[in-house]
Amino acid sequence: MLSDISVDGCTDLHKYSDYDSKCLYVKSNAHYRSKGYINYLQIFYCSFGHSPILASNYFCNNLEGLSYILRLSPTIAGVTLLSLGNGAPDFFASVVSFTRSNDGAVGLNSILGGAFFVSSAVLGVISFLVTSNEIAIGKASFIRDVIFFLFSLFILLVIISIGKITLLGSISYVSMYFLYVNAISATYFIYGGDMM
Repeated sequence: MLSDISVDGCTDLHKYSDYDSKCLYVKSNAHYRSKGYINYLQIFYCSFGHSPILASNYFCNNLEGLSYILRLSPTIAGVTLLSLGNGAPDFFASVVSFTRSNDGAVGLNSILGGAFFVSSAVLGVISFLVTSNEIAIGKASFIRDVIFFLFSLFILLVIISIGKITLLGSISYVSMYFLYVNAISATYFIYGGDMM
């Protein structure tokens, strides 16, 4: 039944309509085995295959599909689509906090708290988990990202110390993100992804 499967990519997995065939396919192909601690494909298709309501599709498939349609490189998709999906809950929670309560500090604290958590706890745990794999991080891209992050925090500190923000200040603050995306795009197109 599965003898005619080519192992070129994950697209062959979607040729099968029933979860038993998909489970067998995932188990029989070594390149689908997770290199991490959790084999999500096996959990999704084998453990929860007959109860798909218990397991939902993960964001990476959608991100891959949108990246393919929009012809985005993985690097550009990571700083645009993935960041949008990751930051959307913070955005909406902050909008509600600033517009529906008298204390806008909740919205600001949630944004800064989230940024601090990602840049310290998440980065620390990921660094700990990948130390045995000897993964090299591009020095130039790391410095670029840290500079943009610190610059945005500095501008936020200036805005808070002034005590008010104008429309021009808001537009300038949002345009920093587009400058960041353009810097990453330029680096990607000039160096071909080597400095990412």
